[in-house]
Amino acid sequence: MTRRLFALTLVSSLLSACQLGGGTEQFVPPASCTPIQGACETNSDCCSYGCMSGICTPNPVPGGICRTSDDCGVVMDATGFHYMGCKSGACTTDVVCRDDADVCDSDNDCCSGNCVGASWGTSGQCKPNSAPVVDLGADREIPYSRTAALTATVSDPDATDTLVYGWTLVAAPPGSTATISNPTAASPTFVPNVPGAYHLRLVVTDGPTTQRSRLQGSDEVTLVAVNHPPLADPGAGSSHASRNVLQPLVAQVSDPDLDPLTCTWKISSPGHAEEIRRGPEACAGTFASDFTPDLEETWTATLVVTDGVNTTTVSAAYACVNDPPVASAGPARAGNLGGGPVPIQGSATDVNGDTAFEYLWSFDQVPAGSKVTDTPLPATAAVSFTPDVLGQYVLRLRVSDRPGSYTESTVDVQVDRRVIAVHDVRVAAYAKTANRLVVAGQDPDDSTKGRVSVLDPATGNAVAYAQLSGVPTSIDTNADATLIAAGGPAALWWVTVSGTTATPNVITQVPFSINDVVAVDARRIFLLPATSGSYVYAFDTQNAAQGPVQTAARGTKASLDPSTRNALFVWDPGWGELRRYAVNSTGQGSSSLGATSVYAPTSGVSDLWVSQNGDALFLSSGAIRSTMTLAALAESLGFSPGLVDSSADGRIVAVGSGASQLRLFSSVYAPAGTDLLPLWGFDGNRNQTTARHAFLSSDGNTRYAIVSAAGRYGLVTFP
Repeated sequence: MTRRLFALTLVSSLLSACQLGGGTEQFVPPASCTPIQGACETNSDCCSYGCMSGICTPNPVPGGICRTSDDCGVVMDATGFHYMGCKSGACTTDVVCRDDADVCDSDNDCCSGNCVGASWGTSGQCKPNSAPVVDLGADREIPYSRTAALTATVSDPDATDTLVYGWTLVAAPPGSTATISNPTAASPTFVPNVPGAYHLRLVVTDGPTTQRSRLQGSDEVTLVAVNHPPLADPGAGSSHASRNVLQPLVAQVSDPDLDPLTCTWKISSPGHAEEIRRGPEACAGTFASDFTPDLEETWTATLVVTDGVNTTTVSAAYACVNDPPVASAGPARAGNLGGGPVPIQGSATDVNGDTAFEYLWSFDQVPAGSKVTDTPLPATAAVSFTPDVLGQYVLRLRVSDRPGSYTESTVDVQVDRRVIAVHDVRVAAYAKTANRLVVAGQDPDDSTKGRVSVLDPATGNAVAYAQLSGVPTSIDTNADATLIAAGGPAALWWVTVSGTTATPNVITQVPFSINDVVAVDARRIFLLPATSGSYVYAFDTQNAAQGPVQTAARGTKASLDPSTRNALFVWDPGWGELRRYAVNSTGQGSSSLGATSVYAPTSGVSDLWVSQNGDALFLSSGAIRSTMTLAALAESLGFSPGLVDSSADGRIVAVGSGASQLRLFSSVYAPAGTDLLPLWGFDGNRNQTTARHAFLSSDGNTRYAIVSAAGRYGLVTFP
């Protein structure tokens, strides 16, 4: 129960209990008196001089003694109830506000308007009020036409006061329509829409209009709205602006006042009577343009930026220079000894558009013993030289467009052993006795025909050649290259050679598509079918009318013992068997082959070759067998060769994996080195050759390889 409700209840009962104030015998409560609702024994214990039922009660008597207004009660008259307050130690109904140190429930209770410590259900104490302190800072400049935030530093010693702000625009420049966005906010904004001085006042009140005894603090400030000049950065310029090359101009522009801007580039140089202009045009942020300097001097690019009132001018320098031509000696080249000059095509480009160049070639590197540097190279873009030693040559090209203005480039030329060009080679054989290569392929003069040629391996020249009615897929020759057998899908050609004359013959009545042919001697040929399980046929060139005659042998691949030429080794894939047949020296037709002497099961065989001395049979799987027993030997070539040939003393050459090298073996099958196939430099380009066929001379000292590269065929001799 509050002091007021309690007083209303006890008004009538207390009238006789409380001492009146104002008399000569007025009781003055001591400082240690008990406030209302405190425990008491007598009236003098209470600040209100009213003790009832052991509790201090409010004094209901006007003029009654009191220490604070809480000690005073309520009086009633014809108009109703009236609260009394304590004024000068006596209760009175004439109180409008309470003195400092008096109790209070709100700021309006206090004459000072400052009730400290009051909250719901808890009274506070009236204390003196202090005015707010306002500081708007020093007069200053602001950008015109941009939103300006108004701020103030405000403090009030009375922490609980509610501060009320009031901003006023006291004065503005002529023509301004600026207003404060929210004049009662602590930090409002306004937009100074014309340049000039804006005088503003801030009044801060420490309470609402309903509060008594409010105090105010104020301050004034002058803000001068200024039209700032545009900001411009023309870029860093360049110490290397290439002649006759478009030079970009990139500037950054802005306006502190957000005014619209207009930009103009002015480009000039000492040698130009008229300056180059770009603009004027509207600009903001990045402003880009360009120009093309054509004189080798310093050019000045001046940027003029205006907001309609203020103008900013900045410049950047561009040093126009000549660029040396860019030399190119061309891609890496390849050449071959004896293959003629190696062409090299140099070139140059020039960013300035120059076309008159001076070319200077030299050798950076040549193989030991080479004499090519004895002959100077011509001062032209395209040159050539004839290599005289195997190895790598490095040529350097210097290209200049004026003295001291040049660049250089180098080109590597790999010179390899000679590759002799030959016509299309599909199949090949080697007549060791005659030392002649026999090759066959498409006729270079008629693509619908075939051609068989007898080549001298020392020169690659055709000793004799003949045109065939088709392109053969298999070929063989007798030991002296006087009879050449060539097979095709539906034809057998045989060519007799005498000196430089090659006479072709053909028979088309063959019983099968020919997979392999074997030329035994000057008249006899064996034909092997492409289909597994079919019989081998024999053909007598001196009895051509009889045609091919079936033998007792079956198989698709065969190889003749070159040492005696009286044993034929046949691979029969149908049975997975190798067989050795005796070749009858006088037998013809079906009696050409004698009975099988031995056979041996095997697998993985697609081709086979007999050593020159007749001792060993080499299989495409890399296995080696005895020609006498066909028993597998302990040795192996260690890889699956594509081609094998041997010398009379048993040395071996085989085409290595990838066909990029020849692998050499001793007579006891031990590795004896490799021959890397050369690069073939036709048209100056580097072309890796691959082996199509490989042969070994009878004495084992020379190796021949038929190679191909980029659709061409050639002959390489080692060493």
